[in-house]
Amino acid sequence: MSHTPGNLLIPQAEIYIANFGAVEPAETLAGLNSTPAPSAWTHVGLTNGGSTVSLTQELTDLTADQIRLAAGGVPTSEEVTVQINMAELVATNLTFALNGGTTQSLDSGNVDKYVPQLQTDFTANYKALILDSRAPTGVEGVTKRRRYVFRKGLSNDGVELSFGKEDQQVYTATFKFFYVSNAVDVWNFYDDAS
Repeated sequence: MSHTPGNLLIPQAEIYIANFGAVEPAETLAGLNSTPAPSAWTHVGLTNGGSTVSLTQELTDLTADQIRLAAGGVPTSEEVTVQINMAELVATNLTFALNGGTTQSLDSGNVDKYVPQLQTDFTANYKALILDSRAPTGVEGVTKRRRYVFRKGLSNDGVELSFGKEDQQVYTATFKFFYVSNAVDVWNFYDDAS
């Protein structure tokens, strides 16, 4: 493989969240280069500290008494998580970080209120995420898009806010994603290859 500096990236991501099952943008060049429909997808706004996608696998070793090394391995577990640090501390982003709750507009729109999900409500409010970022192009100075799509996730964190003169607050959410079906990928990405 030759050295291709145009394939090196330090990308930031634009992040969109929707209810699981929302209509996703078409996997076409036009769909890739358009913003997800605001009727279904909410842009979380600015982030601070980046976003992290973690794809982990566990193997179970196949062993035998007669040999010291494992004879092979079988993949037995997978985990897909996406951590985002939402810097815009609006109520809608808090609903994403806490898997629920509602926002209310009061006093003719002069007051916004966050109401937590009922303590007796055990409904799983699964979400889908889109991360729009840059794709490797093979050519320095050429920018193209890569879109990651994650389906059926729940935020696995609580929210902790610091109050101090040097502490910028963020809503940190680590979404853990779950099996959908044999016909639907839990996650994928696609690039502008034009």
